[in-house]
Amino acid sequence: MSKRNILLIACLLILVALFLVLSSRQPVQKTVKLFDFDSTKVFSFSIKDQQDSVYLEKNSSSEWFVKSSFNYPADPLMIEGFFKHIIMSERNKKILSEDQKKFVFYQVTPETATTLIVYNKNHEEISKVYFGLANMSSWSSARFENTTLVYEMEENVRQFIMPSVNIWQNKSITNFKSKDIKSIKINYRTFEYSLINHTDYWDYQDSEETFKVFNYNRPLFKIINMIDNFSISSISQDHDGQYALLFEKPILKLTFLLKNGQSELFELAQLDSNLCIMRNVNKKEFVYQIHIDFINRFTKSKENFKDYSEYTY
Repeated sequence: MSKRNILLIACLLILVALFLVLSSRQPVQKTVKLFDFDSTKVFSFSIKDQQDSVYLEKNSSSEWFVKSSFNYPADPLMIEGFFKHIIMSERNKKILSEDQKKFVFYQVTPETATTLIVYNKNHEEISKVYFGLANMSSWSSARFENTTLVYEMEENVRQFIMPSVNIWQNKSITNFKSKDIKSIKINYRTFEYSLINHTDYWDYQDSEETFKVFNYNRPLFKIINMIDNFSISSISQDHDGQYALLFEKPILKLTFLLKNGQSELFELAQLDSNLCIMRNVNKKEFVYQIHIDFINRFTKSKENFKDYSEYTY
């Protein structure tokens, strides 16, 4: 064999060896997608466990609604989390078990699991999964209906697949922040005053006087903070007028005049020593529960607004 051929063979062997070495260093994919479809195929889904259930559906405008109990907008952050951590979730390639006797241990039976059913636009079932959700574990298990394969999820998906209606409902009942407000009219029992927004300060105005209130004033700061971080504890539908009597004489009325010319009017009534109920006058069918602190923030005396000491946490 000529030296030239020997040299060519040697070079070829070196290239093959180099290829094998580099290939062995490539990262091995340990996970795969749980579902074989993407988010565009999902038009509704239901979640249920042994105590609760919830059903959500997307309308023609691609807006998600909680359909359980009554039709109400879904929390966009929960929807985002559901698609990111559930529909686009990954499982370990390694199978945890194929033994039906271990279904209970991994909590993937219909009686022990949290069950997810996903539907397409024709309301046809495209997937049914039993999730075993361990409280203290960093991972979850999953099994598709009519299979014995139990998978290990890449993460614990518990918080994104809880069947509580209250968790999935949108807790934001206003679409504005304090910067969007032109003025607030406050009617508390027989007393009335207004707060007028000038960006750097607000005017306090009642039937007797008008004076400036700066943003660091404690009562004003707490009102602004409440508006910008507004949250409610629960939502109900007043379809039978059970709260009508309480709203006949509301303890507090708030009229928000916005810079875009729109206005929102809310009425509040006290439910008990810790809770009050609130409704938007234009959407009286929905009643929201909120802590009594909400009323307290709007019912400070005039002298409190004249206190110019800086608010500190």
